[in-house]
Amino acid sequence: MAELLTLEDSEVHIWCTDISQVSSALLPSYLELMSDQEKERNGRYRFEHLRAADKITRALARTVLSRYADIDPADWSFTQGEH
Repeated sequence: MAELLTLEDSEVHIWCTDISQVSSALLPSYLELMSDQEKERNGRYRFEHLRAADKITRALARTVLSRYADIDPADWSFTQGEH
C-alpha cells in the first residue's frame, strides 16, 4: 500500500476524475468495492452511462478515503442521511 496522505489544519485536498476517460474494463472491479445496498441502488439506474458514473464516483470516494486511512476501499461503510 502507498504511504498514507495527511491533511494539515489549513489544507484542503480536491480529487476529481474525468469519467469519460475511465476504461469500461475497470467497472466490474469498481462494482466489487460497493456494498450490497450501493449495488442495489446502482442497478436501479435506467441507463448504463448513469450506472457507470455511479460506479466510478463510488470507487473514487472509497479509494481516495483509503489514501488517508489504513482501510481497504471495500471496507468503508456509509449511511444515508435525510438529504
